[in-house]
Amino acid sequence: MTTNNHSHNKIIIVPKKVIVPIIAIAFLMFITLIYLDTKEARNYKKADYKMKIEKALITGKEGYGSGRGVVFYKENHFISTSSKYISSNCNFDDWKGGPLLKFNSEPYKYRLFDLRLPYSVFKKANNDTLIVEKDSCTLKFKLD
Repeated sequence: MTTNNHSHNKIIIVPKKVIVPIIAIAFLMFITLIYLDTKEARNYKKADYKMKIEKALITGKEGYGSGRGVVFYKENHFISTSSKYISSNCNFDDWKGGPLLKFNSEPYKYRLFDLRLPYSVFKKANNDTLIVEKDSCTLKFKLD
């Protein structure tokens, strides 16, 4: 490596024969990280239409780990928090909030993400409706 002293700032000139190995190493590291992340993701099962979910208390402290946009109801099994609110058997209105910014006048559509912890969940097999029990109310969400 050589330096160029034509200005007050020293410029490091990297030889071309060093650039190719650096790019190759960076590429291999990137591919390795993607492979390891994909391999780990295969160990988790997302709740789907066919799956039965036994009643489980969701507190956020289950010890199954955490993930962005999911809640774990048992080890290696999760529900997407983007599941859309359908209805409830009461006038439930204890949501986390809603959007900070809206671009239209349509009412905000709540999702499981908007529900404060703790709550209980369960689901019948071959059904896309997630049943959530919170504060003596039964709420229904369409499984995402």
